[in-house]
Amino acid sequence: MTAQEKDLHKKNTVKAEGQLATDHFVMLHEKPDAALRVLFIGNSITFHEFKAEIGWERNWGMAASSPEKDYVHQTVAALEERFGPISYGIAQVSYWECHFDQGSEILDAYYTRAAEFGADIVIVRIGENIFPKMHEENSCIPYYEDMIRFFAGKARQVIVTNNFWPREDLDGPFEDVAKRNGYTFCCLNDLAADKATMALGEFEHEGICLHPSDYGMAKIAERIVEQVKG
Repeated sequence: MTAQEKDLHKKNTVKAEGQLATDHFVMLHEKPDAALRVLFIGNSITFHEFKAEIGWERNWGMAASSPEKDYVHQTVAALEERFGPISYGIAQVSYWECHFDQGSEILDAYYTRAAEFGADIVIVRIGENIFPKMHEENSCIPYYEDMIRFFAGKARQVIVTNNFWPREDLDGPFEDVAKRNGYTFCCLNDLAADKATMALGEFEHEGICLHPSDYGMAKIAERIVEQVKG
């Protein structure tokens, strides 16, 4: 990691573990007349439940001002304009990020409902909570590929992003995984260069402030939607 990357990650003091209760690892939102099924694989940027001790008193993507403003809801809204009603699910995998070396044990224990969701499109937007030293000692990439396959099933499209806060040690390998497996790659790691994409000054907790602002969430959604085929 570069010095700038280390600084961003050091300041993100939102703990990777304890972002939500285990019964919230998978959340599914079904619509009986859905034209499309979309599964989001994410971490706190995708969903972080209420945690008063750090000043996060919301239940959606950190640090959006409302649920409608986080990237998941903005992506769903944009896709519904194109395709019609959408069923969507969230697999919040911050726990996996911290324990990726446990492989299928974690996936089978906590995320089977998401794998059985039968998504048409799977959006994989993770990486920030993977500990650099742990990855250096035991590369997360083989586990990352297995994790994507676990969720992808028969999905017609898998979209893989790199990190919101740049990670030299992961961003290139994530793109390589996408190319190697025929997935669609979506670049996000330039967004944090624009401070407006982060919620700086909007919260007392510095770690929360580094998360995407409403504008940052909109940019993430915009880039993902641009990559959706059909």
